[in-house]
Amino acid sequence: MATDPAHAPSGGDVFAETARRLAASVAGSSTGVFDDVRVASSSYLVPPLANVHVGAILPVPSRIQQPERGQLEYLGAYVTLEEWLTPGVRARGIEIPAGFWVAHLLAQHTRDDMLAAIAALARIAQLDRQADLINAVRATCADDLRRPLDDALAKFARRPFICRQGLLLAAKAVLRRDAPPSAGPAIPPPLAAALLCQAILDDVARAEMQSTGVELYPGMDEGLAIETYRNSLFQATSEAVTTLDLTRRLWLNHLPRGDAAMPKSPAELFAEATGIELPTFIELGFMMTATVAQTPPGRAPILHHWSDYPFDPDFLDRALTFVGATPDELIASMDTSRAGGGLWDVLAFEEHPIILLPGRPPLVLDEVLLCRRCADGPFYAVLDHLRKTGGDKASRAWTKAYGNMVEQAANATLPLLALPLLASDKAYWDGDAVKRAFGGGVQKTADGVLLYAPTAVVTEVVSSGPTVLSRVVGASGGFATVMERQIWDKLEQLDRTANDMLDDDRRLTDWPNQVTSAVRPLLVQGRAFAFMPVMRAYIDAQCAARGLLQREGIKPLLIVELEELEMLLAVAQATSKTLTQLLDEWDAGPRRIWPAKNHLLAAYGDLEARLRPAKVTDGILASFAELERRALPQGIAPEPGTTTSTTPPASGDLGS
Repeated sequence: MATDPAHAPSGGDVFAETARRLAASVAGSSTGVFDDVRVASSSYLVPPLANVHVGAILPVPSRIQQPERGQLEYLGAYVTLEEWLTPGVRARGIEIPAGFWVAHLLAQHTRDDMLAAIAALARIAQLDRQADLINAVRATCADDLRRPLDDALAKFARRPFICRQGLLLAAKAVLRRDAPPSAGPAIPPPLAAALLCQAILDDVARAEMQSTGVELYPGMDEGLAIETYRNSLFQATSEAVTTLDLTRRLWLNHLPRGDAAMPKSPAELFAEATGIELPTFIELGFMMTATVAQTPPGRAPILHHWSDYPFDPDFLDRALTFVGATPDELIASMDTSRAGGGLWDVLAFEEHPIILLPGRPPLVLDEVLLCRRCADGPFYAVLDHLRKTGGDKASRAWTKAYGNMVEQAANATLPLLALPLLASDKAYWDGDAVKRAFGGGVQKTADGVLLYAPTAVVTEVVSSGPTVLSRVVGASGGFATVMERQIWDKLEQLDRTANDMLDDDRRLTDWPNQVTSAVRPLLVQGRAFAFMPVMRAYIDAQCAARGLLQREGIKPLLIVELEELEMLLAVAQATSKTLTQLLDEWDAGPRRIWPAKNHLLAAYGDLEARLRPAKVTDGILASFAELERRALPQGIAPEPGTTTSTTPPASGDLGS
């Protein structure tokens, strides 16, 4: 018989009574749900190039329409506890009070053990290695609970049993409830953490994606667009070592120039803001991400050998302050968050993805956030420092300088994708040449042109990224505002130059004949950009409404991040295909409305390490060889045949 809420005890008594009834409902299980569940669960080698991609995991399966061929693998929907567990429990005559599962699961283990379990599960969620966990749960479920779980997993393909957003929200809940566990915990830490993730997502599924009544384009409610935009930014992953190497080259090789020049170099500003030398910090990032990558699935990524890393102890202390925080510091950060503490507010973990638990080595809560902190954290550290010391004027100057760095990095890669002409020339014209040809001294033009007759690739670089309000808060109108800030001015420049190339490319090439009959506009993003189905559809609709890139002969706009531009270069080097051929393949293929990395990994995954340009691979290998040499105990020589380097690796541009 179900508990009558009208006559039930209140507060903790209700939960205690529910737990007692669950325990009595199935023999051999103290919760009445699971039996004794057991989830089976440093070298400085370069981690393998991970098969990473961008995807979306949404809380409500019914919101996801049947996607076209090639799209299904990047879409999923949360499995929530209410969805699969509550029906079976109710069938036993037990009504679950609101909030029971979260409170019950939080009381299973100590704070530190639950955080370690969440960190272990975050790796499983990231590596897409959930099958073992699901099978362990199924094997120990009572029959009437196994069936609804199977139904939930079957309702939509690739439904995650756990997911990063739910786990990070669970970590927030664990941090806020630092209370002794209840006597005799019945559920092992990994499973308790997984179920807590699902229980918290029950509320997320009910609260998110509320309709705003405003359509961004036919059939797309703004609320759904904002949700998928934030979701895809959150789910985006990068191969850590490549990302860190790109950060190093960006900061050390591309000093701000012209009217974007700064009194000090970017690395000097970072050292001034944090007391940390940037090149050394990137080396530490290599070591941390390599350690995490070699942690077996199912184990918490703990930096056991932190004090043995081959760096000065003072540097390690400063670096740990930059990437790590104690539970009390994380709670304080959550309480004062500028993002308001909403369902997407994990800023405390973004700023400090390593948790410093008393008496334990550093715990990496989330490896994706660790990579982002090492790669993007220096930009924000300098931004905050200059805002404090010089106000908004100084912070705006830094933002402009960083944009100049990004443009230089992109413009150093693009010529390497150009076709060779006579002597040392290439069929590439930079922004200055384009402006001289088409600008008339006044009109803004694109940043570059690559010519693969009869197609010209017209390029524009943008460095602005999503704001905290749009990415985390999802403020009303945020989607359209972010797009206005990020791309429309740039698309106008692409449109002008595309038309100029179709009208008379001889003004640029100085060749005797017109050769351009088609133009591919390419926008290169220096920071995160969610090139997702909703994004592409919105951009296409807005381009049509604004009359941009609509002329016959102009192909659909494509958008790549700086990392993806280097992946395109790597594939071009490995296959001898041209940039325009690779872009046409992507645009014509089943993954055309997803990021370029999704297409490249699916089409050219057999290239493995050659998805990095050769120059990048060489620099990374040299870095790791040097780190391994420094880490050797004194007096012990490397084994015969081991490649080491006694000098820092060359850190020039890709083409140097």
